[in-house]
Amino acid sequence: MLFSALKLIADTMNELALFFFSKDHEGQVLMKIRSGSIIFIIASLFALIFNQSLLVMTVIFVCACFVYFVFFMVKVSEYLTIGSMFGMIMMLFLFWAAFLFSVAYILLRVYNALISTLSV
Repeated sequence: MLFSALKLIADTMNELALFFFSKDHEGQVLMKIRSGSIIFIIASLFALIFNQSLLVMTVIFVCACFVYFVFFMVKVSEYLTIGSMFGMIMMLFLFWAAFLFSVAYILLRVYNALISTLSV
């Protein structure tokens, strides 16, 4: 379920970045990148095999994201200028950085709240 949620977030951000930066108006880029979902399906099958280790599953997810990012950039490069490619990469990087820092911050706040309620 975690992989599905993260894939949904990633697809939404990729399509939003295409909306802002691509010069394709007919949706041809979306047709080209739809086949990239197989990367996450294969990664989720590997994660299913190694479901005993959270670290291995995290590494699998990060590798799948990197492979999909390279696939995505290769497929959409003909529809982007250098400036829009830089803008797209920065948008995706800043989103994922903000997302990871937000999740880490929330987890830290929950942990601190849990520790403060314990009477030690």
